[in-house]
Amino acid sequence: MDRTLQQPSQQPSRRVPALRAVAARTLLAGCLAVALVSAARPVDDEVDPYSKGDPELLAAAGYLSLGPFPWADGVDTEDVDAILGDVTMRWVETPHFRIGSSLPAYRVPNAEKDGVREELKALKQLLPKVNVRTKRLDPWLRLHLYALRLERLHAELCELLGVDDDDFVPATEGGKYMGEGPCLGMPGKPTVLLFEKSSSLGRYRVRFTDQTVDAAVRRLFYDPPSMTFATSIETGKGLFDEDVSLHCHVVFNVTHNLVNSFKYFAYKLPVWVPEGISHWFRRRVDPVWNQFTAVKDNDGPGKAEQDWAVRVRARVGHEYFPAAEELMNWMDYDDLSVVDHMMIWSRIDFLIDQGPDRFARFMDVLKDHPGTVDGLFSVEQVQARQVQALGAAYQLEPDVFDVQWAAWVEATYPKK
Repeated sequence: MDRTLQQPSQQPSRRVPALRAVAARTLLAGCLAVALVSAARPVDDEVDPYSKGDPELLAAAGYLSLGPFPWADGVDTEDVDAILGDVTMRWVETPHFRIGSSLPAYRVPNAEKDGVREELKALKQLLPKVNVRTKRLDPWLRLHLYALRLERLHAELCELLGVDDDDFVPATEGGKYMGEGPCLGMPGKPTVLLFEKSSSLGRYRVRFTDQTVDAAVRRLFYDPPSMTFATSIETGKGLFDEDVSLHCHVVFNVTHNLVNSFKYFAYKLPVWVPEGISHWFRRRVDPVWNQFTAVKDNDGPGKAEQDWAVRVRARVGHEYFPAAEELMNWMDYDDLSVVDHMMIWSRIDFLIDQGPDRFARFMDVLKDHPGTVDGLFSVEQVQARQVQALGAAYQLEPDVFDVQWAAWVEATYPKK
């Protein structure tokens, strides 16, 4: 994982053309394509069996393209295909994502059957050829499911932040700052790559990123500024063989990228905000499959420590937890323990529970323009902005935040 997203060296002009995107708070069914573009076949000439590349079906499903299309940093999907060699990639551009997949077919186990069937019902409304009772997800169907899941995630996050696509337009003189582009405030659309093999991920990482660690990629591209996430089934060392675990992995990391994208990635957030929100969304998919950007006392993703609410309540009962003033100074993921992750998830859980309008206000103030000439923040300014955001949204100072959160935990979370 790329744990150190770099700040852009220069703020793009605020005159970045804002393409008016389709409405954000629906699933793909509510997102008709704003332009009808051609859908080319993938490199092995296999045609999507659910749309057959039909422009009307694609538009009805909310798809803009099945490729080729631009990717990031001057690269397009054909460039990615070329570096991967004989790997069969399938591509789709949705209203809010560009997605590539080489995921293999998947046999749905009984434990996942009900959840997948509900997703297939939603997908069938977009692509009528989908069989909602199938127990085998072919490679194209897996891509369609992840497109559905990512659009759902985007819609739910936008609802939490109190925004829609129409909010991300260039700021007029004296107008409200909402970032530097139409994609939650970023100029470029976020990208997601889902590989089967770690070797494919490695080829992509070496050729198109500066990341040297053999791990999933979460990073910033610069031309235009946009966020990407790339991973593989083999990265999970067996855990991602179960699709529900891979789903949690994707939701956790893409949430990170979307939170950082909101109102533009001008500065690095303190870790409790993006990590806590990512935990909150991931646990809504399945609380079993833990995910961490980094953790110092655990091997990473897995099933350990599922009952976070119980563990947090026990710590609060013994008054043994990091104070808000302390966690607001955490800027390095490598320093966090599993318990630290539980605590930051719970802080976000508390803030969201106080009402979506208040949480939206908190994030709006936190991610507002730094107000500096270069558009960047110092660590001290980031810390001060957190206090400002808590006060504006919740009328809380850090010490009062501790008291009210602890009382809420004891009243809300179970003892066992």
